[in-house]
Amino acid sequence: MIELRNVSKIYNMGQHDVRALDEVSIKIEKGQFIAIMGSSGSGKSTLMHVLGLLDMPSEGEYLLEGIDVSELDDTELSRIRNEHFGFVFQSYNLFNELSALENVCIPLMYAKKPVKERREIASKYLSMVQMDHRIHHYPTQLSGGEQQRVAVARSLANNPSLVLADEPTGNLSSKHEDEIMNLFTDLNDQGVTIAMVTHSAKVAGYAKHIIVISDGKVISDMPIDKRFKPVELTGTEGGIYK
Repeated sequence: MIELRNVSKIYNMGQHDVRALDEVSIKIEKGQFIAIMGSSGSGKSTLMHVLGLLDMPSEGEYLLEGIDVSELDDTELSRIRNEHFGFVFQSYNLFNELSALENVCIPLMYAKKPVKERREIASKYLSMVQMDHRIHHYPTQLSGGEQQRVAVARSLANNPSLVLADEPTGNLSSKHEDEIMNLFTDLNDQGVTIAMVTHSAKVAGYAKHIIVISDGKVISDMPIDKRFKPVELTGTEGGIYK
């Protein structure tokens, strides 16, 4: 589905250049559930932004289903983000003035779906994440876990090829963290491809594959033997997760 070949992301910081990503090469196959781990400042969020076409590589190739995205214009990149990717963020990013149903309708509006169809699709995905009884509630009336469920439903609304989740449980209690991760696991079992950034070894244990990044470089890229079992960090910070 996605292949990065020697991708670097370089930011100019006055007199110095900072390599947030340094010749990263990874693949994401259909049906995978990948956790991207690393310490603060390791480059994992930059990698997520590049994967989601929210930021473009400074060097290297990004192939999306064999197509080099550097050859696409801004309009085409926006279309791909809306139609092929679903995004889930740590802070939910819901609009407080909109109901749960209306929040899930937003990507469908950008896709120019008719109003009736938008509402039908939004209701379907809210039901999938067990929020059909709260569709007319506003974010301020929902718990953190419920808001994140709405955000997950929104990420699925356009039937994306890939769901990108950036610290999706970072603001949640342990109970709600488990609920969201079980939801991601169920979605992956139904065929949804997921790439998730997390600093938590416990959360990463729900994935099928773990990529560890340190100082902008991939230092480990491997499947894990058993899901639902938290992995453990060995050695010093930035070492290899096993």
